[in-house]
Amino acid sequence: MKSFRWSLIVTLTFLSLSPFLFGKGNGPVHIEASNSVSAFVQNAIYSNRITIFSKSYCPYCLRSKRIFAELNEKPFVVELDLRDDGYEIQGVLLDMIGRRTVPQVFVYGKHIGGSDGLRFLHLFLQSFVLFAKKISVLQSRVVNCRNFSKQVDSIPEWSTSIYSLSVYEELAFSWIMKVSSF
Repeated sequence: MKSFRWSLIVTLTFLSLSPFLFGKGNGPVHIEASNSVSAFVQNAIYSNRITIFSKSYCPYCLRSKRIFAELNEKPFVVELDLRDDGYEIQGVLLDMIGRRTVPQVFVYGKHIGGSDGLRFLHLFLQSFVLFAKKISVLQSRVVNCRNFSKQVDSIPEWSTSIYSLSVYEELAFSWIMKVSSF
């Protein structure tokens, strides 16, 4: 359960850094809320942490909702096929992001894309979380190795040995710090 929460934290952090990582940000274009439909869309996007514009029968929309359900997140879902103004909302989305298709997912006001974009991001960040956990295990092993090395160096016949752990521990520690700080 903690790994899902950790995955969400990493996902949201990644999303906030995505404009710096991938160049130009992919946030929606701000349009003037000239009517109630565009005002509703902008309010839905910017007033909720997670917003999904969806259709209740669409399998890709269901997949997007399932990803957030696995993360124990409850997105604000706008079911366009169940609304009288669903077609107009799709027109506003076309003006904002250049697409009418569903689902369209927004996290903290940033446009993530459709189901494929969300799925890719979710899988990428799960891999990143596993990598971060491995780095954390390696860091703890280096700290344990440093403590052991201090104990070994206190033994006179071992501290002058050519196989002293301090050289190897410094190399390992510097490598892990470089890898974990990217």
